Amino acid sequence: LRPLAHSGSVRYSEESDAGRLPSGSSKTTNASSRRPTHPHGAIGHPRIGIGREREEVRRARAARWNHHVMSRLLAIDSPPGGTRAVWVCPACRGELDWDFDHSRCQRCQRAFPVWNGIPDLRHGPEDPYLSSDEDRRIADELMEHYANEDFGGLLRRLFELSGVDGERARQRQLDHILSAPARGEPTLNRLSAGETATNGWYLDLGCGSGSLLAHAARSRPSQRWIGIDVAWRWLILARKQLQEHGLDQVPLACAQGERLPLRDGSIAGILGGDVIEHVADAPSTIQECHRVLRAGGRLLLTTPNRFSLTPEPHVGVWGVGWMPRRWMSAYVRWCNGADFRAITTRGEREWRRLFRASPFGAAVIVPPEIPAEQLARF
Repeated sequence: LRPLAHSGSVRYSEESDAGRLPSGSSKTTNASSRRPTHPHGAIGHPRIGIGREREEVRRARAARWNHHVMSRLLAIDSPPGGTRAVWVCPACRGELDWDFDHSRCQRCQRAFPVWNGIPDLRHGPEDPYLSSDEDRRIADELMEHYANEDFGGLLRRLFELSGVDGERARQRQLDHILSAPARGEPTLNRLSAGETATNGWYLDLGCGSGSLLAHAARSRPSQRWIGIDVAWRWLILARKQLQEHGLDQVPLACAQGERLPLRDGSIAGILGGDVIEHVADAPSTIQECHRVLRAGGRLLLTTPNRFSLTPEPHVGVWGVGWMPRRWMSAYVRWCNGADFRAITTRGEREWRRLFRASPFGAAVIVPPEIPAEQLARF
Protein backbone atom coordinates (compact mmCIF):
# COMPACT_ATOMS: atom_id res chain seq x y z
CA LEU A 1 0.00 0.00 0.00
CA ARG A 2 1.50 3.31 -1.06
CA PRO A 3 -0.08 6.60 0.11
CA LEU A 4 -0.34 9.32 -2.52
CA ALA A 5 -0.90 13.04 -2.05
CA HIS A 6 -4.35 13.94 -3.40
CA SER A 7 -6.29 17.13 -2.62
CA GLY A 8 -5.84 17.07 1.13
CA SER A 9 -6.63 13.38 1.59
CA VAL A 10 -4.79 10.10 1.28
CA ARG A 11 -5.35 7.67 -1.56
CA TYR A 12 -3.85 4.19 -1.72
CA SER A 13 -2.59 2.28 -4.70
CA GLU A 14 -2.08 -1.44 -4.43
CA GLU A 15 0.82 -3.07 -6.26
CA SER A 16 0.74 -6.72 -7.15
CA ASP A 17 4.49 -7.11 -6.72
CA ALA A 18 4.90 -8.07 -3.09
CA GLY A 19 8.55 -7.15 -3.29
CA ARG A 20 7.56 -3.48 -3.50
CA LEU A 21 5.62 -3.52 -0.25
CA PRO A 22 7.39 -1.99 2.76
CA SER A 23 9.10 -4.48 5.03
CA GLY A 24 6.60 -6.18 7.29
CA SER A 25 3.59 -4.89 5.32
CA SER A 26 0.78 -6.91 3.84
CA LYS A 27 -2.26 -6.08 1.73
CA THR A 28 -5.55 -5.65 3.47
CA THR A 29 -9.11 -4.79 2.51
CA ASN A 30 -9.96 -3.41 5.94
CA ALA A 31 -10.07 0.35 5.35
CA SER A 32 -9.79 1.12 9.06
CA SER A 33 -6.44 -0.69 9.29
CA ARG A 34 -4.88 1.16 6.37
CA ARG A 35 -2.33 3.62 7.75
CA PRO A 36 0.04 5.57 5.52
CA THR A 37 3.67 4.52 5.68
CA HIS A 38 4.65 8.19 5.32
CA PRO A 39 7.03 7.92 2.35
CA HIS A 40 6.42 11.56 1.38
CA GLY A 41 7.09 13.05 4.80
CA ALA A 42 4.67 15.91 5.23
CA ILE A 43 2.83 15.13 1.99
CA GLY A 44 -0.40 13.21 2.59
CA HIS A 45 0.41 12.17 6.14
CA PRO A 46 -2.51 12.86 8.49
CA ARG A 47 -1.53 12.90 12.16
CA ILE A 48 -3.63 13.26 15.27
CA GLY A 49 -4.01 16.90 16.24
CA ILE A 50 -3.06 18.31 12.84
CA GLY A 51 -5.95 19.91 10.98
CA ARG A 52 -6.43 20.17 7.26
CA GLU A 53 -5.20 23.77 7.11
CA ARG A 54 -1.88 22.91 8.71
CA GLU A 55 -1.52 19.91 6.44
CA GLU A 56 -2.16 22.12 3.40
CA VAL A 57 0.65 24.43 4.58
CA ARG A 58 2.97 21.45 4.96
CA ARG A 59 2.24 20.21 1.46
CA ALA A 60 2.70 23.66 -0.06
CA ARG A 61 6.00 24.17 1.76
CA ALA A 62 7.28 20.75 0.74
CA ALA A 63 6.32 21.39 -2.89
CA ARG A 64 8.16 24.73 -2.90
CA TRP A 65 11.27 23.17 -1.38
CA ASN A 66 11.23 20.27 -3.80
CA HIS A 67 10.96 22.55 -6.81
CA HIS A 68 13.63 24.98 -5.55
CA VAL A 69 16.18 22.45 -4.35
CA MET A 70 15.63 19.67 -6.87
CA SER A 71 15.93 22.03 -9.82
CA ARG A 72 19.38 23.01 -8.54
CA LEU A 73 20.72 19.77 -7.07
CA LEU A 74 19.44 16.99 -9.26
CA ALA A 75 20.17 18.85 -12.51
CA ILE A 76 17.31 17.20 -14.40
CA ASP A 77 18.16 18.86 -17.71
CA SER A 78 21.92 19.04 -17.20
CA PRO A 79 24.45 17.20 -19.38
CA PRO A 80 26.19 14.03 -18.14
CA GLY A 81 28.49 14.72 -15.23
CA GLY A 82 25.86 16.44 -13.11
CA THR A 83 24.51 14.98 -9.88
CA ARG A 84 21.96 12.94 -11.82
CA ALA A 85 24.80 10.93 -13.33
CA VAL A 86 25.83 9.69 -9.85
CA TRP A 87 22.59 8.41 -8.28
CA VAL A 88 21.21 4.94 -9.03
CA CYS A 89 18.46 2.78 -7.57
CA PRO A 90 19.71 1.30 -4.26
CA ALA A 91 17.73 -1.90 -4.86
CA CYS A 92 18.82 -2.90 -8.38
CA ARG A 93 21.26 -0.10 -9.40
CA GLY A 94 19.10 0.84 -12.34
CA GLU A 95 18.83 4.32 -13.82
CA LEU A 96 16.58 6.79 -12.02
CA ASP A 97 14.08 9.14 -13.66
CA TRP A 98 13.79 12.32 -11.60
CA ASP A 99 10.86 14.60 -10.95
CA PHE A 100 10.43 17.34 -8.38
CA ASP A 101 8.62 15.16 -5.83
CA HIS A 102 9.91 11.66 -6.57
CA SER A 103 12.31 9.51 -8.54
CA ARG A 104 11.53 6.18 -10.21
CA CYS A 105 13.82 3.35 -11.22
CA GLN A 106 13.65 2.53 -14.91
CA ARG A 107 14.47 -1.13 -14.24
CA CYS A 108 12.48 -2.23 -11.17
CA GLN A 109 9.95 0.64 -11.19
CA ARG A 110 10.41 1.38 -7.50
CA ALA A 111 9.47 4.94 -6.58
CA PHE A 112 11.47 6.97 -4.08
CA PRO A 113 9.94 10.17 -2.65
CA VAL A 114 11.71 13.50 -2.50
CA TRP A 115 10.91 15.41 0.66
CA ASN A 116 11.98 19.02 1.16
CA GLY A 117 14.47 18.66 -1.65
CA ILE A 118 16.16 15.53 -0.22
CA PRO A 119 15.58 12.19 -2.01
CA ASP A 120 14.70 9.21 0.17
CA LEU A 121 16.85 6.45 -1.35
CA ARG A 122 16.78 4.07 1.61
CA HIS A 123 16.55 0.36 0.92
CA GLY A 124 18.03 -1.57 3.79
CA PRO A 125 18.33 -1.61 7.59
CA GLU A 126 16.54 1.21 9.41
CA ASP A 127 18.15 3.78 11.66
CA PRO A 128 18.88 1.80 14.84
CA TYR A 129 18.01 4.75 17.09
CA LEU A 130 14.57 5.76 15.81
CA SER A 131 11.92 4.19 13.61
CA SER A 132 11.25 5.80 10.23
CA ASP A 133 7.92 7.21 11.43
CA GLU A 134 9.46 8.76 14.52
CA ASP A 135 12.35 10.13 12.49
CA ARG A 136 9.90 11.78 10.06
CA ARG A 137 7.85 13.17 12.94
CA ILE A 138 10.90 14.92 14.37
CA ALA A 139 11.93 16.13 10.92
CA ASP A 140 8.41 17.55 10.44
CA GLU A 141 8.74 19.48 13.69
CA LEU A 142 12.14 20.85 12.67
CA MET A 143 10.75 22.00 9.33
CA GLU A 144 8.04 23.94 11.21
CA HIS A 145 10.81 26.19 12.56
CA TYR A 146 13.28 25.93 9.68
CA ALA A 147 12.68 29.41 8.24
CA ASN A 148 12.83 31.23 11.59
CA GLU A 149 15.67 29.38 13.36
CA ASP A 150 19.39 29.30 12.70
CA PHE A 151 21.43 26.10 12.84
CA GLY A 152 22.00 26.40 16.59
CA GLY A 153 18.31 26.87 17.28
CA LEU A 154 17.35 23.83 15.20
CA LEU A 155 20.03 21.78 16.95
CA ARG A 156 18.62 22.67 20.36
CA ARG A 157 15.14 21.72 19.17
CA LEU A 158 16.48 18.39 17.90
CA PHE A 159 17.96 17.66 21.31
CA GLU A 160 14.60 18.35 22.92
CA LEU A 161 12.61 16.30 20.41
CA SER A 162 15.06 13.38 20.49
CA GLY A 163 14.95 13.12 24.26
CA VAL A 164 18.63 13.94 24.85
CA ASP A 165 18.40 14.40 28.60
CA GLY A 166 20.88 16.18 30.79
CA GLU A 167 23.10 19.16 30.12
CA ARG A 168 26.18 16.95 30.14
CA ALA A 169 24.90 14.68 27.36
CA ARG A 170 23.82 17.64 25.24
CA GLN A 171 27.16 19.38 25.72
CA ARG A 172 29.00 16.21 24.70
CA GLN A 173 27.04 16.02 21.45
CA LEU A 174 27.44 19.75 20.83
CA ASP A 175 31.22 19.56 21.35
CA HIS A 176 31.41 16.65 18.93
CA ILE A 177 29.48 18.55 16.25
CA LEU A 178 31.33 21.84 16.60
CA SER A 179 34.76 20.19 16.67
CA ALA A 180 34.12 18.14 13.51
CA PRO A 181 36.06 20.47 11.15
CA ALA A 182 39.14 20.52 13.40
CA ARG A 183 39.03 16.78 13.93
CA GLY A 184 38.39 16.07 10.26
CA GLU A 185 40.99 18.35 8.68
CA PRO A 186 43.89 15.82 8.94
CA THR A 187 41.64 13.15 7.43
CA LEU A 188 40.59 15.47 4.61
CA ASN A 189 44.26 16.13 3.86
CA ARG A 190 44.93 12.40 3.59
CA LEU A 191 41.87 11.96 1.40
CA SER A 192 43.06 14.69 -0.96
CA ALA A 193 46.63 13.39 -1.23
CA GLY A 194 48.09 11.42 -4.12
CA GLU A 195 45.93 10.09 -6.92
CA THR A 196 42.63 11.35 -5.51
CA ALA A 197 43.69 15.03 -5.55
CA THR A 198 41.69 15.72 -8.73
CA ASN A 199 38.23 16.93 -9.60
CA GLY A 200 35.49 14.44 -8.87
CA TRP A 201 32.68 13.48 -6.54
CA TYR A 202 33.50 12.96 -2.86
CA LEU A 203 31.17 11.36 -0.33
CA ASP A 204 30.66 12.25 3.32
CA LEU A 205 29.18 8.98 4.56
CA GLY A 206 27.03 9.57 7.63
CA CYS A 207 27.23 13.34 7.26
CA GLY A 208 24.97 13.98 10.26
CA SER A 209 24.52 17.70 10.92
CA GLY A 210 26.82 18.58 8.01
CA SER A 211 29.60 20.31 9.97
CA LEU A 212 32.44 18.46 8.29
CA LEU A 213 30.62 18.36 4.95
CA ALA A 214 30.24 22.16 4.93
CA HIS A 215 33.89 22.62 5.90
CA ALA A 216 35.07 20.25 3.15
CA ALA A 217 32.91 21.84 0.45
CA ARG A 218 33.98 25.33 1.47
CA SER A 219 37.72 24.67 1.85
CA ARG A 220 38.10 22.41 -1.21
CA PRO A 221 36.09 23.98 -4.04
CA SER A 222 37.63 21.72 -6.70
CA GLN A 223 36.00 18.71 -5.06
CA ARG A 224 32.25 18.13 -5.48
CA TRP A 225 30.81 16.76 -2.25
CA ILE A 226 27.74 14.62 -1.54
CA GLY A 227 26.27 14.00 1.91
CA ILE A 228 24.43 10.80 2.84
CA ASP A 229 22.84 9.91 6.16
CA VAL A 230 20.20 7.44 7.29
CA ALA A 231 18.35 9.99 9.46
CA TRP A 232 16.01 12.64 8.08
CA ARG A 233 16.29 14.71 11.25
CA TRP A 234 20.03 15.16 10.83
CA LEU A 235 19.75 15.91 7.12
CA ILE A 236 17.41 18.82 7.91
CA LEU A 237 20.18 20.29 10.07
CA ALA A 238 22.79 19.55 7.40
CA ARG A 239 20.71 21.40 4.81
CA LYS A 240 20.39 24.38 7.18
CA GLN A 241 24.12 24.51 7.87
CA LEU A 242 24.99 24.25 4.17
CA GLN A 243 22.50 27.02 3.41
CA GLU A 244 24.05 29.30 6.04
CA HIS A 245 27.45 28.79 4.39
CA GLY A 246 26.12 29.50 0.90
CA LEU A 247 26.46 25.86 -0.15
CA ASP A 248 22.93 25.12 -1.39
CA GLN A 249 24.40 23.26 -4.37
CA VAL A 250 25.75 20.40 -2.20
CA PRO A 251 23.38 17.42 -2.71
CA LEU A 252 22.07 15.37 0.19
CA ALA A 253 20.30 12.01 0.23
CA CYS A 254 18.72 9.80 2.86
CA ALA A 255 20.26 6.35 2.40
CA GLN A 256 22.01 3.47 4.15
CA GLY A 257 25.69 2.61 3.92
CA GLU A 258 24.78 -1.01 3.26
CA ARG A 259 22.93 0.01 0.07
CA LEU A 260 24.59 3.11 -1.35
CA PRO A 261 22.49 4.66 -4.16
CA LEU A 262 25.61 5.49 -6.16
CA ARG A 263 26.96 4.29 -9.48
CA ASP A 264 29.90 1.86 -9.62
CA GLY A 265 33.23 3.70 -9.70
CA SER A 266 31.61 7.14 -9.50
CA ILE A 267 33.27 8.43 -6.31
CA ALA A 268 36.85 9.72 -6.00
CA GLY A 269 37.01 9.51 -2.21
CA ILE A 270 34.85 8.57 0.78
CA LEU A 271 35.09 10.04 4.26
CA GLY A 272 33.24 8.29 7.07
CA GLY A 273 33.67 10.22 10.28
CA ASP A 274 32.60 8.25 13.35
CA VAL A 275 29.92 6.34 11.44
CA ILE A 276 31.20 2.80 10.84
CA GLU A 277 30.60 1.83 14.48
CA HIS A 278 26.91 2.73 14.05
CA VAL A 279 26.00 0.80 10.88
CA ALA A 280 24.07 -2.44 11.19
CA ASP A 281 26.38 -4.35 8.83
CA ALA A 282 29.96 -3.06 8.71
CA PRO A 283 31.27 -5.67 6.20
CA SER A 284 28.48 -4.81 3.72
CA THR A 285 29.12 -1.09 4.15
CA ILE A 286 32.83 -1.52 3.43
CA GLN A 287 32.02 -3.65 0.38
CA GLU A 288 29.63 -0.96 -0.90
CA CYS A 289 32.31 1.70 -0.44
CA HIS A 290 34.69 -0.38 -2.54
CA ARG A 291 32.06 -0.74 -5.26
CA VAL A 292 31.37 2.98 -5.66
CA LEU A 293 35.02 4.07 -5.47
CA ARG A 294 36.82 4.63 -8.75
CA ALA A 295 40.27 3.16 -9.41
CA GLY A 296 42.75 4.81 -7.07
CA GLY A 297 40.01 6.16 -4.81
CA ARG A 298 40.38 6.14 -1.06
CA LEU A 299 38.14 5.24 1.84
CA LEU A 300 39.03 6.96 5.12
CA LEU A 301 37.15 6.00 8.25
CA THR A 302 37.54 7.46 11.72
CA THR A 303 36.20 5.49 14.66
CA PRO A 304 36.87 5.22 18.40
CA ASN A 305 39.32 2.57 19.52
CA ARG A 306 37.49 -0.07 21.52
CA PHE A 307 40.42 -0.39 23.93
CA SER A 308 41.00 3.30 24.50
CA LEU A 309 41.96 4.43 28.01
CA THR A 310 39.59 7.42 27.77
CA PRO A 311 35.83 7.31 28.42
CA GLU A 312 33.78 5.84 25.60
CA PRO A 313 32.97 9.00 23.56
CA HIS A 314 29.36 8.14 22.70
CA VAL A 315 28.21 7.58 26.28
CA GLY A 316 30.99 9.06 28.44
CA VAL A 317 31.59 5.86 30.41
CA TRP A 318 35.03 4.50 31.32
CA GLY A 319 36.12 0.94 30.54
CA VAL A 320 33.30 -0.07 28.17
CA GLY A 321 35.56 -1.57 25.50
CA TRP A 322 37.46 -3.73 27.95
CA MET A 323 34.35 -5.69 28.88
CA PRO A 324 32.97 -8.70 26.95
CA ARG A 325 30.59 -7.51 24.24
CA ARG A 326 27.59 -9.23 25.76
CA TRP A 327 28.05 -7.15 28.93
CA MET A 328 28.68 -3.74 27.35
CA SER A 329 25.10 -2.56 26.91
CA ALA A 330 24.02 -3.58 30.40
CA TYR A 331 27.13 -1.99 31.91
CA VAL A 332 26.51 1.35 30.17
CA ARG A 333 22.84 1.29 31.11
CA TRP A 334 23.80 0.62 34.74
CA CYS A 335 26.35 3.47 34.75
CA ASN A 336 24.29 6.29 33.27
CA GLY A 337 21.18 4.85 31.58
CA ALA A 338 22.46 5.38 28.02
CA ASP A 339 21.68 2.96 25.18
CA PHE A 340 24.78 1.26 23.75
CA ARG A 341 23.08 -1.53 21.81
CA ALA A 342 23.58 -0.02 18.34
CA ILE A 343 27.27 0.84 18.78
CA THR A 344 30.05 -1.60 17.87
CA THR A 345 33.55 -0.30 18.45
CA ARG A 346 36.53 -2.43 17.41
CA GLY A 347 40.21 -2.73 18.20
CA GLU A 348 43.10 -2.76 15.75
CA ARG A 349 43.14 -6.54 15.28
CA GLU A 350 39.41 -6.61 14.59
CA TRP A 351 39.72 -3.89 11.96
CA ARG A 352 42.62 -5.60 10.20
CA ARG A 353 40.70 -8.87 10.13
CA LEU A 354 37.59 -7.12 8.78
CA PHE A 355 39.47 -5.41 5.94
CA ARG A 356 41.45 -8.52 4.99
CA ALA A 357 38.10 -10.23 4.31
CA SER A 358 36.85 -7.22 2.28
CA PRO A 359 37.50 -6.34 -1.39
CA PHE A 360 40.14 -3.84 -0.21
CA GLY A 361 42.28 -6.71 1.07
CA ALA A 362 44.04 -4.61 3.71
CA ALA A 363 43.87 -1.36 5.65
CA VAL A 364 46.32 1.22 6.95
CA ILE A 365 45.52 2.09 10.56
CA VAL A 366 46.83 5.46 11.75
CA PRO A 367 46.45 6.88 15.28
CA PRO A 368 44.50 10.14 15.15
CA GLU A 369 45.90 13.59 15.69
CA ILE A 370 44.17 14.71 18.88
CA PRO A 371 43.20 18.42 18.90
CA ALA A 372 44.74 20.50 21.69
CA GLU A 373 41.36 21.36 23.23
CA GLN A 374 40.54 17.65 23.62
CA LEU A 375 43.91 16.99 25.23
CA ALA A 376 43.33 19.86 27.65
CA ARG A 377 39.92 18.49 28.64
CA PHE A 378 41.35 15.01 29.14
